[in-house]
Amino acid sequence: MRPAEVGESMARWQFKEKAPLSVTVVMVLFLVVIVLNIAAAWGIPEWCPTVPDAAHTVPIRYRGGATYFVQPWLARATHDGDWLAIGLGATCFVLFILHRDKLERLR
Repeated sequence: MRPAEVGESMARWQFKEKAPLSVTVVMVLFLVVIVLNIAAAWGIPEWCPTVPDAAHTVPIRYRGGATYFVQPWLARATHDGDWLAIGLGATCFVLFILHRDKLERLR
């Protein structure tokens, strides 16, 4: 028996044919939400003020305890974006289980 190479013990899966449309849509939405969450995590400390003004009324405590004031839509998007990413990830997992007959393991 030969020793396992790096990453060889991991299971790799792919669809036998084209991926179902539902899986493609959920994966694209999941990746878009992740990119927007990363952009917000970088952009809020860079561009948002630390004191409220007429446009930036909602406080958000950020890493290290700093409080930034953002517009109401951005506060809701950052809060809902985390839950949306978790929900889309779980939906993707469920879709993979539902379409398991169309999956094959790579060797």
